[in-house]
Order: sequence, then C-alpha cells, then structure tokens
Amino acid sequence: MRVNPENIDPMRISAYVEAICGALILLVILCTPIPAKADDYRPELTIIAPTEYVSGAPLPLSELTEYRLYCDGETVPLATVAPTGASTPWQAEWGTFAPGDHSCTATAVNYEGSESAPSSPRTFTVARDQPGAPVLNIVAGGGA
Repeated sequence: MRVNPENIDPMRISAYVEAICGALILLVILCTPIPAKADDYRPELTIIAPTEYVSGAPLPLSELTEYRLYCDGETVPLATVAPTGASTPWQAEWGTFAPGDHSCTATAVNYEGSESAPSSPRTFTVARDQPGAPVLNIVAGGGA
C-alpha cells in the first residue's frame, strides 16, 4: 500500500507517536525476586528508572513524576512513589501484604501524565508471622 505524503496529517502522527511513547515510556525493572526469609514481612522493592522513550529519544530523570506499583493483578496502584534518582527504593508497611506469594509490576509516569507499559513482574514471598522466642530460666538450686 502506497501512502501519499500529501495525505499525511502531521498532528495525527505526532499524537500517535506521543501515545506510543506515553504507553511505553520505559522498561522499569523491579529488583530481583526477593527470597523468602523467616523475617521477610515487609518486602523492599527497587524501581530502576528508564533512560529513554520508546522512540529511542533520551528520557531525562527530571521528566518522570512518579512510579505506580501494581500488585497481585490489581488495576488500582498499591502505591505511588516519587523518583529519588536512577534507583528508587520502596518498602511495604506492616500488613500491606498478607503472608504468601505476591507479584508486582511498576509503571513510570512523565510530566504530561503519560503512563508507561508495566515492567516485567517480580515475585516474592511474605513469611507467616510467628511468636518471638520464649525466655528459658533455670531456677537456682534446681540441679546441675
């Protein structure tokens, strides 16, 4: 199919390119999967900033306004996080995640409000809470 250059609407192409860039601003990478540990009740995730738009144009960190963290298939962000540099940490509050396996993705939002495609999912396990260790005392004169 041939396209006649006279029939091309530059505004439409610009809007199309902007929509693509907004939808796919980055490949945000959350930290490697967090291993399950006995004391792993508040997982910490790290969001790595993208360095370019989908078009390949450089993306200055100053153009990012927030990251949105989506977990366990929810369509509403669990948290929004302001970028703090090339690497932005986020730690869950107590009780944010129930014990068990979880999966999260992140998106980036630029100053125009365009949200990127989600990052690759990262999975982690939150341990079940357990009682603290008891104290064992030996009664004086009770033996060896």
